[in-house]
Amino acid sequence: MEKNNLEIAKTVWERASNQLESFMKLKGEFLENDYVELVGDTSKLIGFAKKASALISQKKFEYFLKGFNSDSVPTEEQIEKLTNYINNEQRAEFISDSFSKILLSKSTKACLIMGILLNSIIEKDKDVSYKELVCFNALLNFYDDDINNFDHIFRFISINSKRGFASLNGATYNNYIINENLDKVGVQLTIDKCMNFQILSEYSDIDSSFDEDDISMSSVELEKYHKVTDPGEMLFNLISKLSNNP
Repeated sequence: MEKNNLEIAKTVWERASNQLESFMKLKGEFLENDYVELVGDTSKLIGFAKKASALISQKKFEYFLKGFNSDSVPTEEQIEKLTNYINNEQRAEFISDSFSKILLSKSTKACLIMGILLNSIIEKDKDVSYKELVCFNALLNFYDDDINNFDHIFRFISINSKRGFASLNGATYNNYIINENLDKVGVQLTIDKCMNFQILSEYSDIDSSFDEDDISMSSVELEKYHKVTDPGEMLFNLISKLSNNP
């Protein structure tokens, strides 16, 4: 970012934080906590102290800003909308929590997606929905690899699902993993994470085979099937927008 752009970007923090403080006592809880502290030096975007890494945290916030406004740093109009959006305590808590998630996230891609999502909410001037809260929470815990893996998981389920559910097992799934050059263990960890954060749902079905002549040849297997939840679909749509924010 150029120096003049840093000035504009820093305004996002200054004006949003001033509005937040009108509803919450955030100065000690957020702006001066262990993770972030805005400094008076206007040649810097953010001054980080104590436990946070300045360079990594600045990079995360820059990715967030890029998602918040894909063309450049946020415009004066967008900053005005962000400030006006914080008009009650609930919204103040949401914006504060969103900024915290950006700084605590594990992925710069996740920060970019959070920026896209937050901008969409503010543009519509609506309270955050449960689906959006689930997306924010999942993004906080996603690595870059999780975002890439989930993109593939969604596409596989979309192509191979029956009534929305698909088996993430068997020959078809294994061939897909191989053809897409994915790490099967890594994808499975992403599936587990998506289950924990309400991005995927699962149901089990019993596949039984009985041999009347030889009972020992009979078998009962538990098959697991997965479906993308509504927040999962929202997350995939947000991930799809990354191509516009390289």
